[in-house]
Amino acid sequence: RQLMPLTTNIAESSNITQQRNSSSNISLHNLTVALNLTIQEKDLFIEFNEGQNWMTNPELLRLFTNTMPLWEQDTLAFFINRLLNEMKSNKNISELEQERYLRVFENYLAVCYNRKLSKKSLQLMHVPKIIDYIMESKPTIHFLLYKIAALYLKNLFLNNKEEAQKIRNEVQKYGYQDLIKTWPK
Repeated sequence: RQLMPLTTNIAESSNITQQRNSSSNISLHNLTVALNLTIQEKDLFIEFNEGQNWMTNPELLRLFTNTMPLWEQDTLAFFINRLLNEMKSNKNISELEQERYLRVFENYLAVCYNRKLSKKSLQLMHVPKIIDYIMESKPTIHFLLYKIAALYLKNLFLNNKEEAQKIRNEVQKYGYQDLIKTWPK
């Protein structure tokens, strides 16, 4: 099984998060959704913080990737930083494992962008380090699209919308419209 790059329905997750964080018009339904998300997040935290080594378990990595929009930003950054430090210290990562981590990091960058974090928060949330890690990964054909996605997201973070659009157009021009349809705009 493979992790899917940027597969989480970010718009749907953002709507849930906005509902959870909204202070006006809190209905019983919204309150129930918020309570369920809080319980799910605590269960997820326990799953990733105890026992099983989620960093080397493909199923747990997939779960982590797909649930990123549900996590509080500080908690998500904590686990991403742990993963990044593990990857930097491990020199014997297979290409398949590294590709899994690149997918996780790509999704993380998209979640951070969609949350519209401040420039200071981007530093605290390890965004520049993640982009650097992706860009410095082995120069293999398998990692090319992750590097392009990281460059695209970097331009979005820097508010270089015109440059980001050029990247998006080039990727689409070469037939990868399915890839970019999940990219944030």
